[in-house]
Amino acid sequence: MAAQVQELVSYAPRHIRVRADRAAMEMRRQTLIEIAREAAPASVRNIYYRAVVAGLVEKTRNGYLKVQRAILELRRDGEIPWNWVVDTGRRVIRPDTNFSARDELSWIAENYRRTPWQLGLIRIEIWTESDSVAGQIKPVGDEYDVPIYPMKGQVSETFVKDAADYYLASRSLRIVVLYAGDFDPAGLEIESQLQAKIATYSGRDDVDFLRLGVTAEQAAAFQALGTKPKKRSWRTASGEEMSFSGQAIECEAMPADRLRALFAQTIEDLAVEAYGYDIFAENKMIELTERSKLQELVAGWSK
Repeated sequence: MAAQVQELVSYAPRHIRVRADRAAMEMRRQTLIEIAREAAPASVRNIYYRAVVAGLVEKTRNGYLKVQRAILELRRDGEIPWNWVVDTGRRVIRPDTNFSARDELSWIAENYRRTPWQLGLIRIEIWTESDSVAGQIKPVGDEYDVPIYPMKGQVSETFVKDAADYYLASRSLRIVVLYAGDFDPAGLEIESQLQAKIATYSGRDDVDFLRLGVTAEQAAAFQALGTKPKKRSWRTASGEEMSFSGQAIECEAMPADRLRALFAQTIEDLAVEAYGYDIFAENKMIELTERSKLQELVAGWSK
């Protein structure tokens, strides 16, 4: 972690040229494409922060709007794939149907995933303050079969209660919550409320809660990308008033690819700690064998 934070210290805005000729504008366009490529999948705001670091735009609302417009143009021009930028706030609700039993079986064979968590020793979850950060971490959840709970800025009673009911019914499982949220008074209050409600509704005081981003250490490295907090104190769920110093740091200020790497490494470490070996490598081999058997069933199925 110390090495990661040391690397993050370099994340300070560079000098920005006020005017640029056509060649400079094209260079900035190509730099923005590279930023999006490295970060993908990422939100526009995450790309904006990296553009600030690269000196492409100023750290202002106008700078954000420049990046937003540029990203849209690059997507429309086909220079940036649409799926590089996450938008989890909108979704299509449609029935789950297929054309035939064979087509359904074929879909199952192609998409079959075997959970690596076979022995039921530990349950790991990812909770995020925002929907956009959840979208950025989604590839990690998909890869390791870890559910993601985006809170959209508030701690919904029903949302937490549903999760806590599972914790209550699974007391033999070690529960680990990996958290990503803003490092500011509001974000710290949200985190405190979440922990308190999990404990209240689950009746468990042994749920492990790990904030992976943004931590105080990471926030110190990202001060140049911060903003002035709206207040200088916050309250814990128990009512204790806590002081806050420094800049407010959004979770999206952290490079999306490095945030994903941090979550992935933590999940792997927790799995080895619980099982004593690499459950993911073993599971992948079994999954390939079982998928092959499903494909054999598809091949022998007549329409």
